[in-house]
Amino acid sequence: MLLTGIFPALTTPFYADGRLYLKKLEHNVDRYSRTPIAGMAILGSTGEVVMLSEEEQREVLRVAVEVPRRRRSCWPVSGTSRQSRRWKLQSMLRS
Repeated sequence: MLLTGIFPALTTPFYADGRLYLKKLEHNVDRYSRTPIAGMAILGSTGEVVMLSEEEQREVLRVAVEVPRRRRSCWPVSGTSRQSRRWKLQSMLRS
């Protein structure tokens, strides 16, 4: 599969106490999915992925996949900045 187009890196929003701000993430993904981008880089080079548990990472991916699916627009790509090749491939396939 060849990816073409623009895939901006999205940050993962947090509340001040460090919890995931999933409603804000949903808002951000929805807003980006209304633009002509090809997709979004989730849990990638913005650095916050190291602060998330695997369960939190799955929640972020769930939101990133479900929101654009409603609009049949752009798609997320994730895990591209992970050190583990196995984790990187599994994460990309899940998204």
